[in-house]
Amino acid sequence: MNAASTDTPRRRAPIAFDLPAYGLAAASLAGFAGGWHWLLDLASHFRWDWLLAALVWFAVAPWRRSRLAMLCLLAAMAANAWALLPYWIPAAAEEAAGDDTLRIVSLNVLSDNTDTGRTLGYLGQCGADVVVLLEVNDAWA
Repeated sequence: MNAASTDTPRRRAPIAFDLPAYGLAAASLAGFAGGWHWLLDLASHFRWDWLLAALVWFAVAPWRRSRLAMLCLLAAMAANAWALLPYWIPAAAEEAAGDDTLRIVSLNVLSDNTDTGRTLGYLGQCGADVVVLLEVNDAWA
């Protein structure tokens, strides 16, 4: 009976060490199912965390010699790296046929400001398509 009690923790140890690998794979893949439920969508906000944890745990997994844990960690790393790939590789700039830039100026003119000419000169020279003025009083109207 003494030998059996010492074997039980050894048998459970590999499973206990593999659970984080299974959890990382499940959490990583759950982020892709965010359209089904908002709780699953929360997992997509931790892609960097899942990737770094999978990389760290992947360094420990060969020591445990668990192939299933290794596959789960590889799946977690691949899924998270694929989701984060657009942030690592910049998108190619598209050649615009024309200048389709919308210029917006938001300016707090400070209601007690009496120098309207300087502000109006700036607004005339900046070439904005949309102008938003804040703290406008009767003197600015």
